[in-house]
Amino acid sequence: CSRGVSVLLIERATHCMPHLPPAVGLQVHQALEQLGCTVICGKTVDTLTSRGIQIEGTEYSVECAILATGVTPATPGIGFDGTYTAHGEILTTKEGTTTRSNIYAIGDCAAQLVSGTIIRPTYRWGAAIAQGTTVGKMLRGIPDHSVRLPTTSTA
Repeated sequence: CSRGVSVLLIERATHCMPHLPPAVGLQVHQALEQLGCTVICGKTVDTLTSRGIQIEGTEYSVECAILATGVTPATPGIGFDGTYTAHGEILTTKEGTTTRSNIYAIGDCAAQLVSGTIIRPTYRWGAAIAQGTTVGKMLRGIPDHSVRLPTTSTA
């Protein structure tokens, strides 16, 4: 996008922001494309490999993947060979890192391991935004120890 990073956004719903009216989702889609992002709606990730992401037989090369799969983790079948919780969340550190290099999990698909206890996601927009901010700053090399991946419930 506008910061010199190529962004590929995959939304499994038919339009961006599916909880809002389709016309609003279309405006978000168009705004992201105007910023230089590639947006694919109505598709899901078939496989996550060391080379990239595969969708319906087409491979997209990526340096970094950030997974955010919705309120109910839709992680089975994506080909991620990292560590999962019994509820299907991908196990991460408090910074969102997974057991695979350059793959981060945020939002409702991520759970943290803190001092031997699994902390499950909060299922709130604000938490997902804070998680995205934390991972985004980390990827840009900006230390921000004030933002942590918020969670509330334990498993």
